Amino acid sequence: MKKVVLFGDSIFNAYDGQKDTDRLTKALAKRLGAAYEVVNISVSGALAQDVLPRVGNLPACDILIVEYGTNDAASWGCSAYDY
Repeated sequence: MKKVVLFGDSIFNAYDGQKDTDRLTKALAKRLGAAYEVVNISVSGALAQDVLPRVGNLPACDILIVEYGTNDAASWGCSAYDY
């Protein structure tokens, strides 16, 4: 079985305005089928600056999907260089 890790912010957590959900994780697992395990370690509200401190703790996986940026684009002070 191949392991897919989702590493991102509230988009990967399918945040619905009130709470994180597992909708995206379940939908991807269903689409990929039984040969894949999908693990979501995303953190809602995370910023690009939060990525590097977490990289050392990433679980072993066959496929890593990274998604960040929406919170940074909300004018929270992250420069294009830092992003």
